[in-house]
Amino acid sequence: MRPMALSQSNPNLDTITAMITPTGPGAVAIVRVSGEQAIPALQTLTQKPLPPARYMANRTVYTAAGNPIDDACVVVFRGPASFTGEDVVEWHIHASPVVIQTLRAELYGLGIREAKPGEFTKRAFLNGKLDLTQAEGIGALIEAESNWAHQSALNHVQGSLHQWITRIRTDLLRLLEVVDGHLDFPDEIPPLDPVETLATLQHLRTSLQDVVQTQDHGEHIQRSIRCLIVGQPNVGKSSLFNALLGHNRAIVTRIPGTTRDYITATTQLGGYQFERTDSAGIRQTRNQIEAAGIRKIKPLMAAADILVWVQDQSKPTTQADTQLMQTLKRTQKPVWRLLNKSDLKTRRIRLSGFPDSWPVLPLSTRTPDGLDALKHHITQTFQPPKQAELALLCNARQRACLTQLLACLTQLHTTLTQGMDMDLLAFDLKAAIHHCSEMTGEAITETVLDGIFSRFCVGK
Repeated sequence: MRPMALSQSNPNLDTITAMITPTGPGAVAIVRVSGEQAIPALQTLTQKPLPPARYMANRTVYTAAGNPIDDACVVVFRGPASFTGEDVVEWHIHASPVVIQTLRAELYGLGIREAKPGEFTKRAFLNGKLDLTQAEGIGALIEAESNWAHQSALNHVQGSLHQWITRIRTDLLRLLEVVDGHLDFPDEIPPLDPVETLATLQHLRTSLQDVVQTQDHGEHIQRSIRCLIVGQPNVGKSSLFNALLGHNRAIVTRIPGTTRDYITATTQLGGYQFERTDSAGIRQTRNQIEAAGIRKIKPLMAAADILVWVQDQSKPTTQADTQLMQTLKRTQKPVWRLLNKSDLKTRRIRLSGFPDSWPVLPLSTRTPDGLDALKHHITQTFQPPKQAELALLCNARQRACLTQLLACLTQLHTTLTQGMDMDLLAFDLKAAIHHCSEMTGEAITETVLDGIFSRFCVGK
């Protein structure tokens, strides 16, 4: 018979479990259990005394009927010295689907439920193990696809953003203490010194403005830089795509219109993640499939960060080239002109009217020289970020908090210069402090929290 479910003393903080390693066959899978019933469950399913905290121990895991499930390694983390701040047990088992499902079924039978996405990290936040910027940093670290995204997320996990916004909040709290003190005891506590206060506010505003201005740069770090390759048929787009990837992904033939639909692949260069897309050759065609691929190019252009226009420099310019140039101009996106087949002596491109801001690079996909020059140009275009910029790059929620905080500091500056109304100063200071607290999670609604952690993977 299956034992009765373990008692739950607090239904709002019931014991949860989830796999914290990817699903699928493998050498090891780790199942985490967090909550006050984690340790009793370990004793029930192993039938042995507890190992010392934080020491890995070998245990045979049994079903309720006494049948062995697996020889496992288990680790106990006693709260609050654990990731979630609660009692935590991690089961290191063989990654057999049968073993995993059997263990999880036994845990469910003991009244332990499956964790929701991000619930372990949410409990760590609620139990004071992390502030909200650190918790969000964990999610960003898991999703990081480039070196700079990884470094930025790691800085957040280590508390760089939290420390920076806390320093601002501390300076504002000091000002509010003086304002509130003067309002309550005007004869004993003098008002703020306007010169010193303006200097403090100006310093904070400058710091915030510098950080806000770096956020556009952060878009390229936190997601892939979208690079769309366009041009007429048979100019070498797919050859360039394959050469940049380092292997043949796109089909290359002498037949025009080989690429019917766009192909996307990602690579890293200079610490950034690049999403490169090879598109169909742009021309008039009666082939419905090829035409459908060409129609997809317009929305791809709208979403791209960079447009790479490949031209065959051995062929004369056509009316289609002129039309494509006008289309590229209208996008108002950065455009790089690559004159392919530069190893051939014939140069027939005669095209004028393109903007001076469009770099022109000779290229031959058959030799490494042109590709090396292209990669060098890319790394020069996207310079490595400064360490301070990486530490303070923000997600959309955090950017909104910074924008609102900067608006409050601007209003504070106006209030100070228009007569030092202490009641208004107190109101503006409290609003600014509130936005700092929203950033770190000290003042945030449960609905917002649920939305943040629901984007995490199950098991984190």
